[in-house]
Amino acid sequence: MRKLFLGLILFSTVLLMTGCYHYTEETWLRENGSGKMKMEIALNEALMNMASESNNEEPFSENKVKNTFKGKKDIKLLSTKSFNKDGNRVIQMELEFKSLKALEALNNSEDNSSFIGKMTMAKNKKGQVIFTRVLSMNSGGSTNGTDSEFADQMMASIFANYNWKYSIHFPYKVISANTADSHINRKTNTVQWEIPLSSIAKKPQQMTAVLRPYNFFEYILYKLNLYR
Repeated sequence: MRKLFLGLILFSTVLLMTGCYHYTEETWLRENGSGKMKMEIALNEALMNMASESNNEEPFSENKVKNTFKGKKDIKLLSTKSFNKDGNRVIQMELEFKSLKALEALNNSEDNSSFIGKMTMAKNKKGQVIFTRVLSMNSGGSTNGTDSEFADQMMASIFANYNWKYSIHFPYKVISANTADSHINRKTNTVQWEIPLSSIAKKPQQMTAVLRPYNFFEYILYKLNLYR
């Protein structure tokens, strides 16, 4: 019974911390780290109704999303749309940001956890541009020994069919990335990642892409959509 209780507590905590089951994102980055992002978040409607009844407050709504952006510097919410689909409450939003650092304002302030995570894009000594993004989730506590193993197994079972999906359009030539090669479009410099929610719940997950700046001639062709 103790293990079951710990598992249920862990499930409830993780659900509240992540705030979503389905998450899909498409991002367009500029060389200076600014850009645009489209996001879709979907939560189970029944679970949201249960949470509303227990907390006397709606945990996920279009108004709450809009309030999240109030007072945020260098980040602007352009549009939002909410609807119900297949038993899920879905919110779509589009935003623009002036820097990767500005996006971190959307993370949990205590541990930097959320589907945004922490992003960096900087040159290395070889002149390559290295993009990294770390996603993490705070489970609200730790367990040890068999309890930890049981918690991991339970999370893997609960979140087995859920992935967070990311698509990033880079302003540089994509050399490689830690994703399937079929998820790399080198003609459009777009990389896709699908990260199991169960993996993020266990430990931080890192997305990495190695990029190369265009030379002047390549850049002109790229802007004219002639570079391949």
